[in-house]
Amino acid sequence: MAVNNINGSAGAQIHSLLDQRVQGQTSPQGQNGGPIATPAAGNAAGGDAVSLTSTAAQLRQAEQALANQPVVDSRRVDSIRDQIAAGAFEINAPRIADKMIQMERLMGA
Repeated sequence: MAVNNINGSAGAQIHSLLDQRVQGQTSPQGQNGGPIATPAAGNAAGGDAVSLTSTAAQLRQAEQALANQPVVDSRRVDSIRDQIAAGAFEINAPRIADKMIQMERLMGA
């Protein structure tokens, strides 16, 4: 299976379409009900089009939501640091092992 890397103006058009779809703007409908991109100005006679599904819009929303989240939960780090300093932090080895197994399963290993 070939992988296409989307760069340049085509990538910008796709992100623009995703933004429009997420914001509820309408555009022409493709065969699957998703919007169709109009050809770029340099490709006015071409038949190239991009059709996006609702799944693509949901992925875009998830991407934006994750981008707004902090990488580290400072309150949780502070809480654990305080527990360690007070000698009250307990390591739950079975819980850690279960979480590691869950992560491996999610990663398809």
